[in-house]
Amino acid sequence: MKEQENKELEFFVKTAMKDLELDKVPSNFNDRLIDTLRQSEKIKIRPQPLISKTTWWVLAILFSVLMYVGSFILDVNQDFWLLSLKYNTIGTMDWLDFSLDGFKLTTTTYYALLGLIVFTFFQVLILRQYFSKRRVIL
Repeated sequence: MKEQENKELEFFVKTAMKDLELDKVPSNFNDRLIDTLRQSEKIKIRPQPLISKTTWWVLAILFSVLMYVGSFILDVNQDFWLLSLKYNTIGTMDWLDFSLDGFKLTTTTYYALLGLIVFTFFQVLILRQYFSKRRVIL
């Protein structure tokens, strides 16, 4: 049974190969290929960042405005864990003895800060993966 299938398959391959025509390569194929490669070497490709400088500046300005509005206009939750930290417990470094009691942020500002940090972290991870696939050393 398998021998019959093999014979039929061989017959089919032989008839299919007879019907196929071989492609003719142009006589100047190599010259055109090398010229194309030389022209592509002359073109400088400048990598584009995922987030442009303008977008970063807009985000920085929006973040600053959000910080200003949050700390001076809106009411603040005083039970934030960062305000209760003691910064002068590292040793005898008295210059670290400062208070954050006057520095007030809203929860919206904290979420915005957290989002900015998380998305920046993800962008670094994505860019590192992008460049490692293209063998660019970071």
